[in-house]
Amino acid sequence: SYSIASAPEAGAAVELAIERLDDGEVSPFFHDVAAVGDEIELRGPLGGHFIWEESDGGPILLIGGGSGVVPLMAMARHRTLRNAAVPVALVFSARVWDEVIFRDELIGLDDRLDGFSLVLT
Repeated sequence: SYSIASAPEAGAAVELAIERLDDGEVSPFFHDVAAVGDEIELRGPLGGHFIWEESDGGPILLIGGGSGVVPLMAMARHRTLRNAAVPVALVFSARVWDEVIFRDELIGLDDRLDGFSLVLT
């Protein structure tokens, strides 16, 4: 229910996108208890992971839905901060307009016309 959304260039700052699950073990803590300045221990990743670097080239097709777009957002931010010319298309599915996570930022990336294309469904 949570993933890193920040690009590697963010340095020590790590942005987590945390979906609140009422029966979750951790997400209610982050939504209801945690406060700025709290010390949090992180581990992971659990399962597999994927690393894309600009030298890997492209084009790249990213497909995600709902909160599954969070790690894809980290990749899109990384591409932007590196000023990479690699073409990237992100197909993002959400049930309703208000559930498009990072909506304004993604539309802004698409508006740059620099090889990043956003398809919302």
